[in-house]
Amino acid sequence: MPDKDTALCRTCSGRRNVVVLADEPVRTEEGFFGPTWSETRYRILACAGCGTRFFQTISINADDLIEHKDNDGEKSFGMMPKETFQYWPPFSHRKRPEWVDYDWTKKESLKSLLDETYTALDNDLGVLAAIGMRTVFDSASEELGINPPSPTSSTKY
Repeated sequence: MPDKDTALCRTCSGRRNVVVLADEPVRTEEGFFGPTWSETRYRILACAGCGTRFFQTISINADDLIEHKDNDGEKSFGMMPKETFQYWPPFSHRKRPEWVDYDWTKKESLKSLLDETYTALDNDLGVLAAIGMRTVFDSASEELGINPPSPTSSTKY
């Protein structure tokens, strides 16, 4: 019987019950100045609500230990590792507008440019997203029949 847990589902937009389809922990121990260790759990999960499958990593290492305290603020359990969670596909940083999916342009390349720009945003590629947005703006202006400025014009901003 598969294990159950909770995780963030990008389709349901929140923490949901999930079925753990695969779980593989990998531990490394090495150190130049002394013993150190790290452990990463690679997991394939399925949302129990919508069925979306996604990949999650949970990483801990000796350098990211935090003090665990009880309810009174007293040290009681020593040092505990801080867990770092990552998901793939990554979560959207900016929700795509509803009109993106509708037939709002005759140019399929404009839709493709906008989709790639949002993909760059979702993957924390800020420079590529900015370049993509400028390209989307230029392509939309061209479709609307707006003449681009000539390179020799002396427009002051």
